[in-house]
Amino acid sequence: MNSTIISLDNFKPIKITSPGCCIYCNNHSENLTDEHVIPYALGAHVISIKDACCVKCQAIIQRYEQEVLKKQLGTFRAKFGAPSRTKPKDRPSEMRITFTEIDKHGQQLRDLGYKKIPLAQAPWYIVLWESPPPAIFGLPVAPGFEKGRLWDTGDRAAIDSICQEVGRDKGAKFVKAQIGSISRDMYLRWLAKTAHAFAVAQLGLDKFKPFLQDIILNRTQEIEKYVGDTSSHKDRNIEFKCDDEAKGWFNIRLKLDPDGRYANLVLVFIQLFPEFKTPVHCVVVGDVGVNVG
Repeated sequence: MNSTIISLDNFKPIKITSPGCCIYCNNHSENLTDEHVIPYALGAHVISIKDACCVKCQAIIQRYEQEVLKKQLGTFRAKFGAPSRTKPKDRPSEMRITFTEIDKHGQQLRDLGYKKIPLAQAPWYIVLWESPPPAIFGLPVAPGFEKGRLWDTGDRAAIDSICQEVGRDKGAKFVKAQIGSISRDMYLRWLAKTAHAFAVAQLGLDKFKPFLQDIILNRTQEIEKYVGDTSSHKDRNIEFKCDDEAKGWFNIRLKLDPDGRYANLVLVFIQLFPEFKTPVHCVVVGDVGVNVG
């Protein structure tokens, strides 16, 4: 097995030499820009590839990458001081929480409006997406879990306290809070883009046959074939041993296991905010057993 583990808390910035073309479409355009393997919003300049993304691909990727980093993770990032190019005055300063009255079975009864809470006083909360293993592995999936589900965690006690306060004000016995949302497809495409760029940085663009370019460039909906998680199935071949003491924004690992069950496959494991015991994503990036020279 060959693996690389990077925890961004203690990792010195690396700049990879240009591969001479766009790593997403293989276009040899003269207008190539540097590509952050780990998005700046999570890792600043920790790993980047010089002249590695064309303008056209950048425009496609930016739409879903910004959706994930600014809209889906923006409030959480702002609360914990993540890297940002946005001017301080333009960063999120409050958290919007929407409330719904529900019955004892969780069925919605009525809309109770929303509150905006200053970020400094707001409870911390994060929403991600949890998926079954990539379908290419052919592993069994629990009924109803084929597309995965929303995964969230946060300061439950503080959120419950706010819900109780709203319930008293509105005369509601059971109150549900909604904080933020997530787009499954955009989130999984962003994982695919990050995993592909990391594999290029670690192995080189010409060392494997890529599986993810159509996913990254929004040309297919067959995302779950190559993008999933490890947490819902115990298979030592796609196991990612998490450090219980891990902290920081982002852990990433590349694994080659030529003698294992998934011989020749390039696997990249990604875990955001590991100290919160978040899902471990598994992305099948490509095949090193195919001559791509």
